[in-house]
Amino acid sequence: AEKHNLTLTEIALRWVSHHSALKREYGDAVIIGASSVKHIEENMNDLDKGPLPNEVIEAVDAAWEVARPFAAKYHH
Repeated sequence: AEKHNLTLTEIALRWVSHHSALKREYGDAVIIGASSVKHIEENMNDLDKGPLPNEVIEAVDAAWEVARPFAAKYHH
């Protein structure tokens, strides 16, 4: 995150929007919330930045592999 000057919030929003199983062609979307107008503007600006750098995606994927055994299963 620091190397690419990204916040954890930005990484999360951009990952969900550009790298998850969501499909815009099926009407999937990201619903954002915030405690201030400033936060909404920041979130929207982050979403407009597009996909994350590959190095960040690799780090997120590696973190998921560590967390996977402990994560709750929400789907069947």
